[in-house]
Amino acid sequence: MYKNHKKERFLKFATALLSEKGYKAMTMRELAQRLDCDKSNIYNYIKSKQELLDLLLFDIADKFHRGISDIEASSYTPIDKLKAVIQLHVRMTFENPDKLNIHVNEWRFLDEDRKKVFLNRRNSYEDKIATIVHDGMDNNSFKTGEVQFIKNCILSSIRWMYSWNIKEKKDLNPIELEKNMTDFILSGVMA
Repeated sequence: MYKNHKKERFLKFATALLSEKGYKAMTMRELAQRLDCDKSNIYNYIKSKQELLDLLLFDIADKFHRGISDIEASSYTPIDKLKAVIQLHVRMTFENPDKLNIHVNEWRFLDEDRKKVFLNRRNSYEDKIATIVHDGMDNNSFKTGEVQFIKNCILSSIRWMYSWNIKEKKDLNPIELEKNMTDFILSGVMA
């Protein structure tokens, strides 16, 4: 139990530092200083900075994939599925703003093999959103148009939130943000 607490602390500090500095600028020495430990102690938790990046990126990606799989498997209408996607993004951003920043910006620094895996998974996620859009068009819930364009507009509308520095916006209510974003996005896509 004690070791898990120490690893959780390590991951919390590493996530915050990686989000703040970016992969290229962050050093393991700086992480050790923030943790107030020797640099060698860091390697009790990870083998390398690359492994840390991989761990954090795929952790958040796995959460998104579980969420979209549940949405996809639901009997919801396309409108309700799109609402659930927006809710997933708002919730994930509020729960993990630093991880979302890493997810959006730092994947480029994965080693080539893991980058391919990451991009394939991201494409799979986006394809599921495109399917929701397509289904909404088929049942006349959504305006007709280019599915990929609409999907990209939706994703652009919800991916920026991490950069809003939610941690500093104490008066920002996730339920209100979710409703405002849902209303805004649906007003653009609904027939």
